[in-house]
Amino acid sequence: MMYLLTFFSISLVIFFLYNKRKRSAASIKPFFLPALVLHLIAGFSLGLLYVYYYGESDTLIYFQEGLKLNELLFSDLRLYLQFLWSNTGDDAFIQTLVYTDKRALFMVKISSLILLLSFNNYWVASIYFSIISFLASWKIARTLHQYFPEKQNAILFSFLFIPSVVFWSSGVVKESVALASLFCVVSNFILLYKGNKLLWWQWGTAIVCIWLLYSLKYYYLAVVMPVIITSLVVQRLQQYWRKLSFVQELMLWLTIFCSFTLLVTQLHPNFYPSRFLSVIYNNYLAFIANSAPEDVMHFNYLSENWINVMLLSPWAFVSGLLRPFIWESTNALQMIAAVENTLFLILTISSLQRLRTLAKHPDRMLIFATLVYCFVLSTFLTLSTPNFGTLIRYRIGFLCFFVFLTASSSPIFSFIINLLSSLKQKLVGNKR
Repeated sequence: MMYLLTFFSISLVIFFLYNKRKRSAASIKPFFLPALVLHLIAGFSLGLLYVYYYGESDTLIYFQEGLKLNELLFSDLRLYLQFLWSNTGDDAFIQTLVYTDKRALFMVKISSLILLLSFNNYWVASIYFSIISFLASWKIARTLHQYFPEKQNAILFSFLFIPSVVFWSSGVVKESVALASLFCVVSNFILLYKGNKLLWWQWGTAIVCIWLLYSLKYYYLAVVMPVIITSLVVQRLQQYWRKLSFVQELMLWLTIFCSFTLLVTQLHPNFYPSRFLSVIYNNYLAFIANSAPEDVMHFNYLSENWINVMLLSPWAFVSGLLRPFIWESTNALQMIAAVENTLFLILTISSLQRLRTLAKHPDRMLIFATLVYCFVLSTFLTLSTPNFGTLIRYRIGFLCFFVFLTASSSPIFSFIINLLSSLKQKLVGNKR
């Protein structure tokens, strides 16, 4: 029965991938298979890295715990369903689990369901997770290309081919599902922002993705939802107040954003105003204590004080985006990230000249909203998670959006793309 289910699911996935590629715009269709293969390779590479280098780790534990849960399924369906619903059931079974954290247990449940379609094989499960991540990346790329076709190269690079984003969002890890959920939510937001009405299944998908985000990476959701709601509200208000200046629009946006953010603080205990800074500071101290000095960013004046946090926020924002620098790298993975960060630094500096024309850009509020999202998430993730290795993995939730903004405005990025295009044409000409 399991083999039949797996065969049917694989056939369905292949048909779905074929259909997605077929329905894509002709100009981006050639990038579908390379991006898919890159995600699959990344998923396998991540698994190999942990199996042969790091050893016991999240991805392997999710797999092992998923196997235990599937054994429970075949021995006692009632207890299996009870555990899926409420994390309760057979005490003897629960005591065998490594994880007790709700977010980790939620990922174990997802792993269990995927493994049912994968012969209980880690590598087949990795393919499924990588495909889920890829499809969401392709969805947001298609959506952005629909409205900004002139930014095609920046869209494809930012959402399909950034090495660190693809690597850390593929395979059996929480980020595969979390980033896919984030991309789906943002894709639907773009459709609404551009005046489209969502179909019932799109609303259903959005609700499921919001639930997945809350269960896996609630801090992504805590920033993106106020940004989305604020942007939609301001857009509607602009229809009535057409004579607002750019500065007035910014003030209106920030006022509404702060109001919604206050509501978000009630969604999770870690966001309660009375303990928010305490959580950040204690996490910072924990990472400093448990990491080698050369593997962490030090913010010596960080404390449970809003003034200190605000003063540190610009450097924390830059650090989250661009560190480790090359001279800070102490191992191969950090060096790879540092080389990538150097490219992002060049793109960022070369795109700053476009800030002068932001006030006249037709989508200026959408750009501003994206910058706010990146700034807030980068700042607080960096302060609370100063370990280089951990932050490189966590920052994928905002990195692709920031890179899209910089690559879209960078003359250096345009020059590189034109150069690669010329070289390709010459190679094709020589072969003929």
